[in-house]
Amino acid sequence: MKNNYLNLILFFITATIYGQDLNFGLVLGGNMTSTYSDGASALNLVDNSGVTNFYGGAYLDYSFSNKLGLKSDIVYTNNKLVTAIENDIKMNFVVHTPNLKYSFNDEYFKGFYLIGGPKISILTSAESDGADLKEIFNSTTFGAQLGAGTNLNNYLSIEAKFDAGLSNLLSDDSDKLNFIAFILTLNLNINELIK
Repeated sequence: MKNNYLNLILFFITATIYGQDLNFGLVLGGNMTSTYSDGASALNLVDNSGVTNFYGGAYLDYSFSNKLGLKSDIVYTNNKLVTAIENDIKMNFVVHTPNLKYSFNDEYFKGFYLIGGPKISILTSAESDGADLKEIFNSTTFGAQLGAGTNLNNYLSIEAKFDAGLSNLLSDDSDKLNFIAFILTLNLNINELIK
């Protein structure tokens, strides 16, 4: 069974390196988040606007045509909820964003593009002053992203996206809490570097 997975991974890597329609690389950047809530008073939240966080991981970018493709990011990001008490709640997420990408250029991997689609966030940890608070949050939440980017050259592109959570972050549905964010990233095309 392990050999089958290894063979599948090797096939994927080989197909990626030699495929003209598929690129892969690194996503590095940050996000600025705010919270919106309805009754999340038990957490003693204060103004949570403008909190900056790390945002980084990897991407696959596949073109269906010269204009349309799918860019799928898998990234790690952290966040925090600022509370009225001394200790903030620090949270870590793994986020998957299978976004549709529309290119305004005649070549898919060149020039300006629009990007948007769903977001799936998996909470990996939530703690305050060493205490595990993961049980008060949903482990998986959903959202949406919409943005734009441009390919600076064959190796680098820059993206700006608006991100909104659509499902409740809190496991107790009597209160509502979620994040909205502005994300700015630099994408490094590893596929082009190793050709």
